[in-house]
This record gives sequence, C-alpha cells and structure tokens, in this order.
Amino acid sequence: FPTRRSSDLDCGIFLCHWKSNATLGKALNADTDLDILVDIKRKSNLEEVFKEIGAVKFEAIPQKRYKNIDDWLCIDDESGKLIHFHTHYALDVGEKLIKSYKLPYAQEILQSRQKHPDHDFWVISPEWELLLLILRSALRIPPLYSYKIRNQLPKIGKDTAIEFEWLKNRISKNKLNKILRDHYHTELRECIQDIINKGILPSTIEKLNKSLRSSMQNCRNSNSIYVFGQLITRRILIRIKSILFKF
Repeated sequence: FPTRRSSDLDCGIFLCHWKSNATLGKALNADTDLDILVDIKRKSNLEEVFKEIGAVKFEAIPQKRYKNIDDWLCIDDESGKLIHFHTHYALDVGEKLIKSYKLPYAQEILQSRQKHPDHDFWVISPEWELLLLILRSALRIPPLYSYKIRNQLPKIGKDTAIEFEWLKNRISKNKLNKILRDHYHTELRECIQDIINKGILPSTIEKLNKSLRSSMQNCRNSNSIYVFGQLITRRILIRIKSILFKF
C-alpha cells in the first residue's frame, strides 16, 4: 500500500488518516501503523479493497480488542515491510485497553478532511486533530483514579507534546473556535482554550478530565465502576499471559 495513496484506496470510500499526521511520512513508509477513520457504511467496500491488495484481517487478543477497530496486515512488495492498518469505524477513545467513550464527530471530520501538505493522502483537518489529541489525552485518565492520593499528575508523553506543538502551528483559530462553539458549553471551551494557550500540561489535562466526566456522560459506553473493573481484569489477564508465554 503506501505506493497506493489514499486517493487510490478511496475508490468511493470516505476515509482519512485521523491522528499522528505529524509523522505520516513514517506511516506511509511502513515504519509505524496507519490509523484510518472510515465511514461505517463503506466497511464492506473497504474490506474488498484490502483483499484486492493482499491484506489479511488480524484478530488481536480479546484483552486488546476494540469493538469498532479492525486490524489489517499487508506485505509491501517493493520493500518487504509489514504494513499495519488500524481501521476505525467510530471515534472510540478513552482509557488504555478499554476506550469507553464514543465521540460523535466521525461524519463531521470526514466531511472536512483535506489533503496532507506533504503527502498525497487524505487526513483530518488540523483543527479537529488538535481537539481530538486534547480530548484523547484527558479521557485516557482511568475512572476512579485519584491523583491526590497518588500525589502525582497524569503524564504527558514526549510524542504527544511534539504532536501538540506541530498541530498548534497549523490550525486556523477561527475554524477551531467555531468547532468549540458548535459542540461545547462555556466551561469546556475555557478548559480547552487554556490548554491551547498554556500547553498540553498535566495540570490542564487533569482539569479538563474533571469537566469532561460530567459533560460527556452521553458518550460513555459503560459506567465508571464497570470500566474500572474491566481495566483491572484486562491488565491482570495480559500479565498472566505474558508470564505463561515465557514458559
């Protein structure tokens, strides 16, 4: 695939690469995974295209499997590299191993997609990508997790910080403000603007998480207690499997 750009893969299928576009070149060179958001109504069409290029659907272990995300693997004939596609049919985000939030912006993001400035590939707009990066960082904090008890704030990865600055330099403030006005109340808008102005910091992300918990309950797939229990169970099972694998 990466020799077949997204315009070729599109074939009437509405899709775009929706995160980590700062390093899209690495993904197109099969040095990292491709995360593609796809219109759910075109799922069967995309699967036919994958089969045509020799891709195989891969089932992750149950503890690392998500309802609206498929994994496809393909060998690039020219380089011999393994290409890993994550096909997202919804914007499922949240805690690692769980992703308990389904954000309702997929169609709007696909409608506003654009070509990457350096690659012939459909990507999410920088305004939406920056907003989702912020939301994903905040919603990744597990429920019932007290940073006051642990005496530490959530960690912000180096790659996330670099991606944040890359996107911040590419957005239109007017377009971003319109998205915020269309979707969020004043408190949430102020939290998000605070992050954009001050940077994606542990303190600002924790503050946004507290506001999102109450504001986005309608986007939750499960309640906090169930999610917390599932998170602990999955971590234990993954740990047991890793120990057994050594033997």
